[in-house]
Amino acid sequence: AFLSLPVQSGLKIGALSPLLAFLLALAWRHRDRASVAAPALALLVVSKLFLWPVALLFLLTRRYRTFGLAVVGSVVALVLTTLPLGLGVLTTFPKLLNAVSHFESGYSFSLYATGVALGLPSAAATVLTALVGGSLLVAAYRCSRHDEARTFRVLVVAALGAFAIRMGANQ
Repeated sequence: AFLSLPVQSGLKIGALSPLLAFLLALAWRHRDRASVAAPALALLVVSKLFLWPVALLFLLTRRYRTFGLAVVGSVVALVLTTLPLGLGVLTTFPKLLNAVSHFESGYSFSLYATGVALGLPSAAATVLTALVGGSLLVAAYRCSRHDEARTFRVLVVAALGAFAIRMGANQ
């Protein structure tokens, strides 16, 4: 599948989607091997912050070592990549990201944008998104007791459907 035409086309134009799909698959497939899953998860979250709910799979299924290594790996990657620009970037980048997110939020393909398009005020669309996202996280928690695959799917849907919006569509 990684050699398929859609994946190759995406990679040629610089799209991250094929890489993100690969990292999601890698983290899922090797979820019991911290040495594989943790770096995949760290790279996934550093690449697209809104995918953070996927990391909850490792907390909910008591894979604390994998979760911890992924958090440490994410922090190390973040610090190392900002060193050439200066650590001050760590305080200014979130402000820039929030401004871009605010600008793009009404035009993205998201639950928030749908709410705004249906006439909801911005605050109500944000509350709707938070309620749906929170509901999905609760559903993932309930699923985690008996069905890991469903938990993973619910967390991916939560990341894409609810949390992608306030983090910025192009972040």
